[in-house]
Amino acid sequence: IGIDNTSGATTDRYSAKYYNEAHSGQQYFDPANHAAMEGVSSLEYWDVQQTSGTSTPKITLYWDDGDESGITNPASLVVAHWDPLASGTDKWENFSNTATSGNGGAGNSGSVTSGAVTGFSSFTFASTSNTDDNPLPVELLDFILKCAEDHKAELSWNTASEINNDHFEVQVADDDGVFNTVKQIDGHGNSNEMISYSCMIKLDEGVKYIRLKQVDYDGKFETFDPVAVNCSSHPGDVDIYPNPTDSRLDIALPSINGSEVSVSVYTTSGTRVFSSRGNAESGVMQLHLPQNMPAGIYFVRITAGEKHYVKKIRKN
Repeated sequence: IGIDNTSGATTDRYSAKYYNEAHSGQQYFDPANHAAMEGVSSLEYWDVQQTSGTSTPKITLYWDDGDESGITNPASLVVAHWDPLASGTDKWENFSNTATSGNGGAGNSGSVTSGAVTGFSSFTFASTSNTDDNPLPVELLDFILKCAEDHKAELSWNTASEINNDHFEVQVADDDGVFNTVKQIDGHGNSNEMISYSCMIKLDEGVKYIRLKQVDYDGKFETFDPVAVNCSSHPGDVDIYPNPTDSRLDIALPSINGSEVSVSVYTTSGTRVFSSRGNAESGVMQLHLPQNMPAGIYFVRITAGEKHYVKKIRKN
């Protein structure tokens, strides 16, 4: 953190302390209360006190890595201040942006400088953008699928933090690859604590792709990577897709759900070029072939307990 007190007295004194966590007041932020702030950071904040003097300095907040600080677009940053003396539960105020430096994103550092600071307590990054800028509205920790009885799948996921989260939509891809919403789960608005979600959905036979869509109060949304699942009620045959493939392979194993599986890939001359172990808890095991693996025809040997399967694939 930087404190520019060049217009103040030389006898002014300040103290500052950094916290690598969400401010306790982050959960109370409501963009409806602010004309020019759409969100405050749920990742870090600084506590700054003026221990001597009455000057109104400028404060500069720095980031070492835009990814770690949730910063993608410095131009939409401002410095936010928590005013403990303000009325109501949302006590955030906008101390503006008089200068920025650097870039957002992984590996990039930078800074944002406030206007004149007239009160001291906690400060953090805030965003004036209601798009995906600075920072993401929901930090998703995991997304887990398990097969249940009667063609059903049990879904569970956890969030580490939420900003303006209205709801989640569970979406399933149809045969044409179009994702359709099959269930909606209410979000928790603003939170800096881990929150767990779960639901059950019924699926048709065969391999299905399921994803989460998170929607803000203002209608902005984010979609997360899909997960493959096969909850067919009959044993069925082992299948591999996409085939041909560039790298990713989803191996459908409806008859051995939950079993430990070993997979080996061989050239047509019998040389093993890749192997992996995992489980098929959702009826599908996913793996990625090495990018430097030459294009051509390969045989995939799949072993689960006493069962063995061999499938032919083509790598592009």
